[in-house]
Amino acid sequence: MAAQDIFQFSDSNFQNIVLRSKIPVLVEFWIPDGGPCRSMAPIFEELAGEYKDKVMFGRINAYDCPGLCAEFRINSVPVLLLLEDGITQHKYVGLRSKEQIKGMIDKYFSQKKEAEQDE
Repeated sequence: MAAQDIFQFSDSNFQNIVLRSKIPVLVEFWIPDGGPCRSMAPIFEELAGEYKDKVMFGRINAYDCPGLCAEFRINSVPVLLLLEDGITQHKYVGLRSKEQIKGMIDKYFSQKKEAEQDE
């Protein structure tokens, strides 16, 4: 998946897109001049391709979106949030490896499957 296929969220479009999503949304809060953010960018793009049609991927430039940073209490970047219906299911603060991010996503789906079986 190319970088242009990853949603660029803003204070004005975030709620509309995320709340309408039929699949979970993985959001990266980042800044363009942050070293860890630049390091995580290719990992994020690679995972977006691997989880296409299962997880929506989007980025939020923390400089441009103070409202969302306040709403989600973002004090440093990068931060990854896995959201379902706009509610945080998992949160990672700081640079993470591809394996760690995959683990977070896979854990979400595993827990969801278990919850559905318990119903």
